[in-house]
Amino acid sequence: MQKAIDGSKAAGIELPRDLLIKYVNKYLDNEKIYSAVDASKIIGIPLPMEKIAAIGKECLLKGKVTSGLEAYKIIKEAPPGEELIICGNMCFRDGRLSDGVEAYKLANKAPPEEELVICGNMCFNTGHITPGLEAYRLANKTPTKEILRICGEACLLEKRTDDARKAFVAAQRLMRQKPQRTLM
Repeated sequence: MQKAIDGSKAAGIELPRDLLIKYVNKYLDNEKIYSAVDASKIIGIPLPMEKIAAIGKECLLKGKVTSGLEAYKIIKEAPPGEELIICGNMCFRDGRLSDGVEAYKLANKAPPEEELVICGNMCFNTGHITPGLEAYRLANKTPTKEILRICGEACLLEKRTDDARKAFVAAQRLMRQKPQRTLM
């Protein structure tokens, strides 16, 4: 925004205030919250707090935890727990473990086992062994050797040999474990 104003002044053109306000609104519509904050300071207009709150809610409901939290930080409000949980679940379903865990932590809730397993499976299917193993660890579950092999193959396709080795070693450890028999 500042570059546009400086450039127009250098060219001897005065940008109309309503055009600058449209830019601020466009930043908000595109969820570029900090750009909107900077632009509003430059042109000296207050930001519509209701619109920022709506953007924060919309971001969280789309699984965009960082943008949603930024919006709520600007209006100095804590995001509602329900929105954070929805956000966390969306993050887990996209295989974004750290974002999902953060959202649940902010909601003061523990992530459900089934959501963590979904996240772990998504991570494994896309070749992300470390967050996949962490998701299963948090869920107190053990991944199947088949999904670990799938993860290893995905890592090899992307030429990430260290991650592939980690996945194949984890699968091999599962194969070595003998089923425990119960005594009657």
